[in-house]
Amino acid sequence: MVKKESKTRPPSMINVARHAGVSHQTVSRVINKEKSVSEKTRSLVLNSIEILGYRPNSAARALVTGDTSSIGIIGYNTKLFGPASTMHALQAKARDLGYDAHVISLETLTQDSIIEAINEQSLSGVKGVIINVPYIQEFSITEINRINIPKVFVEGPTENNLYSVNVDQVYGVRKAVQFLIEKGHKKIAHISGPRNWFEAEQRVMAWESTLAKNKLQPSVLVEGDWSPQSGYNAACEIIKEGSSTAIFCANDQMAFGVYKAAYESKLEIGKDISVVGFDGLPESEFFIPGLTTILQNFDEMGRASLNMLHNMFSKNMIQRSNILIKPKLVVRESVGSPR
Repeated sequence: MVKKESKTRPPSMINVARHAGVSHQTVSRVINKEKSVSEKTRSLVLNSIEILGYRPNSAARALVTGDTSSIGIIGYNTKLFGPASTMHALQAKARDLGYDAHVISLETLTQDSIIEAINEQSLSGVKGVIINVPYIQEFSITEINRINIPKVFVEGPTENNLYSVNVDQVYGVRKAVQFLIEKGHKKIAHISGPRNWFEAEQRVMAWESTLAKNKLQPSVLVEGDWSPQSGYNAACEIIKEGSSTAIFCANDQMAFGVYKAAYESKLEIGKDISVVGFDGLPESEFFIPGLTTILQNFDEMGRASLNMLHNMFSKNMIQRSNILIKPKLVVRESVGSPR
């Protein structure tokens, strides 16, 4: 019988706290460079970090000197096109500016998981953090802001005391819905993303407000989960209801599901029913008919967020800074006038 070799678990923040004889919160305060910690305690904690190897010694020294060329990127659900494209753009622009990117991809999004990730980034000696998360449960801006490290939110909250870079969701949705209205559609359904996502909720509100501005009532609203399957299921429901002549989808993948539902119902897209997506997937051009969609500029988002973080290092910016990047309407054959 072969005995399996036991693996030693890496030291945790709790191990550091026990070794230094301080509380877990004190270790966190040292990591976050809070001024409330005495120099004696700070030195004690940093010494324990080095002894236990909680992170490389160079990272511990970086906590004191701030001498690092690394930035942190915190993301979530990178299998989806939008978040994955944003993460790719962030890493590419970080390299362009000469920064090493330390990436953490979260499986769950809670206040605790985000704080833990920021703490880990800070302990690694990064100069600042870009937080690319679509939603946060049990979220507290106050708790996040207590962590003393430059932070930029991408596609997330836009409170006045935060630095953030976002696609102008309202502008994009208005372009899409207004285009359908100008084509003669008065009953425009919407397949939304999960309503706990910042982007999804903004797109729902913009769909409703654009219709109201044109003195039209919202048609059917069905919540999806970004997948083609959920788009298909929602489209089947909308087609069965029967009043809508157009469907605005919160992303292109759900729009692809609409294509299948329309085909099975013997409806011709662009003639019997019109469809508009959101994202600008490369594949959207090659569907038959080509999908009209809202194209998001992920490269511009990466550039703007990295420049914002870089300016926070070099210029010590203290004002509120929220950047909105306008997306583009790409017109193809999936939209026509209602019969």
